[in-house]
Amino acid sequence: MVRDELSKPLNTTSRNVGVVIVTHNSQSTIDETLHSLTLQTLPPKEIYLVDSGSSETRYLKVHDHEGALEMCMMPNIGFSAGNNLGYSTLTNEIKYVLFLNPDVILPATFVEEAVNFMNEEGHIKVGALSGILLGWDVEKERPTGLIDSSGIFPKWYGHWSDRGRGESAKRNPYQKTEAVPALCGALMFCRKAALDSVKIGKDQIFDETFFCYKEDIDLSLRLRDKGWYLYYVPSLTAYHVRGWNPDRHSAPRKLRLMSAENELKLHLKRKNPIKIAYSALKWLGVKLLNI
Repeated sequence: MVRDELSKPLNTTSRNVGVVIVTHNSQSTIDETLHSLTLQTLPPKEIYLVDSGSSETRYLKVHDHEGALEMCMMPNIGFSAGNNLGYSTLTNEIKYVLFLNPDVILPATFVEEAVNFMNEEGHIKVGALSGILLGWDVEKERPTGLIDSSGIFPKWYGHWSDRGRGESAKRNPYQKTEAVPALCGALMFCRKAALDSVKIGKDQIFDETFFCYKEDIDLSLRLRDKGWYLYYVPSLTAYHVRGWNPDRHSAPRKLRLMSAENELKLHLKRKNPIKIAYSALKWLGVKLLNI
């Protein structure tokens, strides 16, 4: 079990980190995710969990009275709206916000090391960061041995993908701390001042027209437009249960169509004709030919 590999908390001094988690039928993974947060050497001050339309929510009841955790049960409002709702509840004391998927498991020092990086001299314009996400097999309770994400990068024609996804973790070539084009929304550690600078209207950090998929890229690009840097920090690691499947056709057509539509929406926002054309053809391919 991952929880056996994590150490006990060492530091419970004043904290200014808030965590937002959106769940949807996440019963197979949420216990490990929340447990990894309780073992942080710098425990978050606030944890807000928004359940977005789980078919049943009994699996969350065991966590009702856990420390800093607060929960809100909603209909299926989507990933973006759920994160925005959680964000809107954070107090003014919070300086850093960790958007965390309910299938990500953190080593015990992750939050403390992320805060230390943000506080280093010269990093004042780092708006968000992430580490390397490694695959985790929830059934076998062990790493898959594959990389899940080391940042999200675009092709010149408009296709975005997680760098290194499916590659061997042992031969990981992504060892450089660097600014990247976008970060995976499964694990985004953000400076609250940066998030506040890109608000859409009163409360939206994520654009809620992206129900799910590509909302992390949209947020990343808006942060960069405001002059913030996004950093990949390889010394920060975490496990992501999503794993890797080379056959995109195994995903339901509805989800592939939503992903393609959101990619097109992303490029329409940026008004790049080549990328719009590519994404439009991709969307039509899924819609008409189920490619």
